[in-house]
Amino acid sequence: MSTTFWCPDAPRTQVPCRYCEAEGKRCDSYCRGYDEVSLAPEVNLSSGHAALQLSLLGLEHDGEPCGRILAGALPGLIQSAMRALATEQTAAAATSGRLDRGPCGATIVDLGMSEERLVGAQRRLMQLFAFAAERGLDVHYG
Repeated sequence: MSTTFWCPDAPRTQVPCRYCEAEGKRCDSYCRGYDEVSLAPEVNLSSGHAALQLSLLGLEHDGEPCGRILAGALPGLIQSAMRALATEQTAAAATSGRLDRGPCGATIVDLGMSEERLVGAQRRLMQLFAFAAERGLDVHYG
């Protein structure tokens, strides 16, 4: 499963439909000839990775990560992310890959979570949070 962080209320812009452009005509009868694309960045992570990022930011959740971050809380989350990067909390949260055997003998592959991957996702989340905070928008995730 995956978790996406986005701003549903962000301004949108129209871009030509890439399928219509490729075919030189309307791609189907329901297509308007354009797509509406959000101007806000979006961050898509595996649900396990999203849960780890939320815990690094100090946000609690039960089960599958989903919820909403109010615009007023975003500056504090940006500071939390900067603190996590500066104190190398991401290095402590990183895990290495491993191979295990399940109870019935199946091989279980865990690719781990590298520090570079954690840091990259935190930086992308900070960009989204900054975009939303500047415009007073809430960030949703799920």
